[in-house]
Formats: sequence, C-alpha cells, structure tokens
Amino acid sequence: MRIAYRPMAGVLADQVERIAEVVARLSIDFVVVDSVGLAAGTASDGADAAESALRLFAALRVIGEARSGVSFLLIDH
Repeated sequence: MRIAYRPMAGVLADQVERIAEVVARLSIDFVVVDSVGLAAGTASDGADAAESALRLFAALRVIGEARSGVSFLLIDH
C-alpha cells in the first residue's frame, strides 16, 4: 500500500483543482480530510456554516469526478 500525504492550509474549495489533479494522476482511491472545519472554512472568511459546508461538498464532488470510485473519510474535531 502506498500513502500520499499532502499538508494543506486553507479552504479545500480554493485548492480543489490542484487536489483533483493529484488524485487522478496518482490513482488515489481513498482521501482523508482532517479537519473538516479547516477544510470547509469558517465564519472568519465571510461564509456562514451552511455555505461553508456546501462549498466543501462541492469540492469533494470535483475530486470524485476526477477519479471515479474515490472514497472519502472526513474527520471533524
């Protein structure tokens, strides 16, 4: 089993094209997002919680379209 790790900072939606390309290029089957709160963004970036959640799940859809069959584990703490 090969594990690829990418340290992230900021909102996932702002970097989704780059992440989707890596997932497709490396044929990644399983993506772990830790932490959901950081990946979704917070009220400090001007979005409310519902809008942040929608942006996060839209970004996950983009990644899923880049690599059919990819699964996600979302960790929130």
